[in-house]
Amino acid sequence: MLPRCDWARAAARAYLAFALLQGRSWTEWGLPDLKPLALMQPDKGHVAPLRLLDILALTYLAFSSEAVRRLSTRPWLKPIDACSRHSLEIFATGCLAALVGRMSYRTFGPVWPLQIVMNLGGIMLMLVLANIIDVRARRRAAYECKPTR
Repeated sequence: MLPRCDWARAAARAYLAFALLQGRSWTEWGLPDLKPLALMQPDKGHVAPLRLLDILALTYLAFSSEAVRRLSTRPWLKPIDACSRHSLEIFATGCLAALVGRMSYRTFGPVWPLQIVMNLGGIMLMLVLANIIDVRARRRAAYECKPTR
């Protein structure tokens, strides 16, 4: 969780409001066309600075909110927490699942039932693997911490 800072939350909200207005032409919003404030639409092929600011502002607002703080204590979210603790293994598993999905799409075509199965299967695989690794790590830590006589 991130600390809740009123001035940072206000700055993030102000920037997101500005970004919302910049996303469309000023005249579409019923505003006068202010050429000095017009920004080039960033290329989505790379992370442009303004797109990065969008992500940072949204992330800060989400992770500093009290609702997310309360939600993060729910027991049914523990598998996702385990994914964050073992992110390298989960990332590698996701890459392999994406490769299997791509091969399946090329073989059978990207029909929607296959897409649903592949996406849900990949998510379940990563959650189960994270829990297995987490349980093994806790067992290993408990075994190593036992005093010997």
